[in-house]
Amino acid sequence: MRAVHLVPAGVVLVALGAIGGLAQLGHPAAAPRPVSSPAAVRQVPVTAAARACPPAPGGAAAPVALLAGGAGATGKGQVELTALPPAGVPVHAAAAVRAQSPGALSLLTLPAAKASGKQATTQAAQGWSVAGGGAMAQGLEAELTQDSGLASVRCAAPGSDLWFIGPGQQNGGSQVQVDLMNVDSTAASVDVSVINDGGQVQAGGDNGITVPPHQTVTESLSSFAHGSSVLAIEVHTSIGRVAAAVSAESHGVTGWLPGTAAPSTRLVIPGVPPSGSTAGLFLADPGPSTAKVTVTAITPQGHISPFGSQSVDLPGQSASYVALSPLGGTTA
Repeated sequence: MRAVHLVPAGVVLVALGAIGGLAQLGHPAAAPRPVSSPAAVRQVPVTAAARACPPAPGGAAAPVALLAGGAGATGKGQVELTALPPAGVPVHAAAAVRAQSPGALSLLTLPAAKASGKQATTQAAQGWSVAGGGAMAQGLEAELTQDSGLASVRCAAPGSDLWFIGPGQQNGGSQVQVDLMNVDSTAASVDVSVINDGGQVQAGGDNGITVPPHQTVTESLSSFAHGSSVLAIEVHTSIGRVAAAVSAESHGVTGWLPGTAAPSTRLVIPGVPPSGSTAGLFLADPGPSTAKVTVTAITPQGHISPFGSQSVDLPGQSASYVALSPLGGTTA
């Protein structure tokens, strides 16, 4: 792991709250950093933005909810969706789909992927590029949805260091895979590193993965989830950038692990909903030293310390799941 490249501290943490399994994983966010001085801020218009939607399970047609160009946006612009076919698999790309209504929610249906040649009878998993230009680049967000319109997973922004954490096989996460999507015109070189209960896993063939321009590469991580209760995944590029999505299948149902904040000594996990089961926390320490973890929950009833005056000691380069017994029945 590359802990020294993430924050100056020697001990860093990745954390994700969970209630009741894959379907209720939260979206953690790093604590905001204060701006040094007003004079250091200079506003410039956003004229280009990109997101990447992962392949729909089974290569089926997928509804995507789009929102771009806030109500105050002025000028012309458009959002364009184009296919990111699997590397090495011929795919007939569908015609581009465009949304041109600033500030309005658009629900578009992406056609199912169809392979050609020897793969003509199969469905090929392909990602989708969501590119906003001009005024429509402002506030660009996209989500892969279910037929009912309920969000499945947020379409990710490309980057060079991305983190995910969630359940291993013992907590219901099996058949884990990562989709790597390149929305740029140059190839990316990607390393995928994994930490589970047993420590850092040597990914071997998952280093130096080439993701060609405007294509998707899917890698299985199921062997790393086997026998583990928690799985932390780092997607790091040495060349270029990618967007990534991690999915896990449990009892025939596919769930998505939302991207977590980069490792830090302080993390905020908003929006933990009430549930009939106990809340839990997935933790990973990619640094070389033991982390001493304390948790404070902010609830309508006030602040709660789930561990009391105690803390959790997490060895370096390890991952763990801890129950937050007082939580679960209340929003936090």
